Amino acid sequence: MSKKHSTHTKSTKRKYNTQKTEGNKIVVLILTFGAIVAAIAPFLHIFCSRESKVEMFGFRNARMFFYAIGVPVTLFISSIILSYVSNFIGIKTVYHTVRNIAFIFLSVASYYLIWIFWAKGDFNPIAYYSMIIIIACSFGYFSNKFLKYISTSTNRLSKISNNIPNLDDRIKTVNDIAKIMPDDNEDMVTYKAMVDVTGDNLKETITEIKKDLN
Repeated sequence: MSKKHSTHTKSTKRKYNTQKTEGNKIVVLILTFGAIVAAIAPFLHIFCSRESKVEMFGFRNARMFFYAIGVPVTLFISSIILSYVSNFIGIKTVYHTVRNIAFIFLSVASYYLIWIFWAKGDFNPIAYYSMIIIIACSFGYFSNKFLKYISTSTNRLSKISNNIPNLDDRIKTVNDIAKIMPDDNEDMVTYKAMVDVTGDNLKETITEIKKDLN
């Protein structure tokens, strides 16, 4: 393999590794930020005045509103984080258990958030609470599915990015062999075998990428 080819390969690998590292850092930052917001939410009401008479979303004042919404927000964000992280669990039974727990938490959080903002609805109480439960469960279910789709897509892209440098190496190897392949028939058999093996490896890598895309 030529020095130029080796340098190009190292550069390609470095580029993809850098992109992967940056992507992981962004995910970690988002998860950390979400966890901080979830931890602070139940305590936001202490910064609001007790004496305030300004109503907020049907509550007597901002303090009462933030007191009511704090824990549901914590539960909502925590369930989203749990739902996302669960996609990286390799054991199926644990994965499905955590997904179900995340769905339940997300549904409960959605119920209370809807209740907080719709507390003054003018319709039959039975219909009111039934609607809230249906909307909360539906929102939790579809949010869970959406987060699963995003997480799965992220994993697929990560696998593809790992396969691309290997594919690039193999393509370069085939090209290098083709350039130095002699015209002598006896030697041709040996080089042809090398090309065939490399070609099989290329097909294997392409198959892996297609699997990830599907």
